[in-house]
Amino acid sequence: MQNEQLNIIIAGKSGVGKSSFLNYLSGKDFFKTGIGTPVTQEYFECVEYQSENGVTYHLFDTKGIEPDTASECRAEIIKRINDCDRKTNIFDWIHTVYYCFAASGKRIESFEVDFIKQLMEKASVIILLTKKDLVDDDVINQIKSQIRKEIGDKVQVISVCSVTVKTRKGESSPSGRESVLRAGFLGLWNKIAKTRCHKIASMIDSPIDWDMVQRKLPDDEVMRSMFPEIRRKHERLSLLQFLQHVNIDNLWDPFMFSLMLDQCRKNILAFDAEHVCATNQNIYNSVFAFYQKLNGFSPDIIYSHNSKEELIKVKHYDIDAKINGIKSLQEELKSAEKEVDDTFLFDGKEKEVLEHRRGQYRHRIKDTAKEISRLLENFIKVYQTELYQYGQDCLRDDQLNAHAGPITSPADLTRNETIFYRIYHALFKAHRTDPETLAIIAETLGISDTVSQNIINFAAKEI
Repeated sequence: MQNEQLNIIIAGKSGVGKSSFLNYLSGKDFFKTGIGTPVTQEYFECVEYQSENGVTYHLFDTKGIEPDTASECRAEIIKRINDCDRKTNIFDWIHTVYYCFAASGKRIESFEVDFIKQLMEKASVIILLTKKDLVDDDVINQIKSQIRKEIGDKVQVISVCSVTVKTRKGESSPSGRESVLRAGFLGLWNKIAKTRCHKIASMIDSPIDWDMVQRKLPDDEVMRSMFPEIRRKHERLSLLQFLQHVNIDNLWDPFMFSLMLDQCRKNILAFDAEHVCATNQNIYNSVFAFYQKLNGFSPDIIYSHNSKEELIKVKHYDIDAKINGIKSLQEELKSAEKEVDDTFLFDGKEKEVLEHRRGQYRHRIKDTAKEISRLLENFIKVYQTELYQYGQDCLRDDQLNAHAGPITSPADLTRNETIFYRIYHALFKAHRTDPETLAIIAETLGISDTVSQNIINFAAKEI
């Protein structure tokens, strides 16, 4: 893959420290800063930054949002995400949205909660609690509790300080940079989990080729006159969506259903599950190599391959048997239609038989489409679950699930807290548990002073 990079959008209200954070992140004064005023006039101000380890970041600063501009700003961000995500190279996608909230604000407003939730449908969102030096750990924990309650635990939360400021407590130093840079990678991984499976599913459930439909229209004046309106009305539907949800009329349905089923059959027969899985692995290998470049070590490769089994089920679906059964029903339907056409005096049975045959025909088509859709939905669910879980277990590094209360067992600890716990054990045995060393380790792992002290207290009881 070419152009390995992380593409990050940063959003938030005016004055929360977006531009200051980006300057701290890049180590240069690329972005204008202000206090409570919208210094970014265009929707996006982009800067390319390369870190010391050679990782390239595309950073997109945005205009500050307020209640009356949130919808417009969200639309602009989603449009940019959609435009980038149409590209084939995963390193051209928008991977992460950092939402900045000033910790000194103490509570995220409801319009911000809605803003974040809607962005989470399109990208991995990380909440950055800026200006953490202006509040104590209790305030930070209260904000995290609100986030957990109103947004959920899928969003990462990282506390940062972007500038050196003298306060009543002393001089604050910039911190949180490395945690944020690492977290940007998880956005790339989550984007793969969310979008790659849908691209694979679209190999089976492809968009309708309306130009092909038009070329195959029978020489029927009524159908040709209806075609533009039918195309306009259903143009955005996929093959399976059309087969499951659309009934036009007795003239159009057999023609359209036959075309859609035939295309679906071709897609399934052409589908190479082994090749798709090999392509997936190549993507993962590229991402893991990028991860090593970013962090200096490779992640543990422990995710399952259940999604491959689901893909093989799709490949082995007996579409020919289904279509043969549908064709038999279609012949019975034609016979019933001919019988009605040839009958001058009706006793009602002929029309009843005809309607029954039509019902059987349509239900069999819809059931077939539902079966294929269910196989694809199962694949998507398994794929997203195994990749998402791998990301949470092996890649995620944040403070959302940090334990502010007492710890009763090692099982209560997050991944980074477990690392700190083990390091403390080793340092204790080596008689090197000086507070300054422990503070540096905790900061590197993104663990607050309160949580690190709780871990030390728990470890001391065990030792």
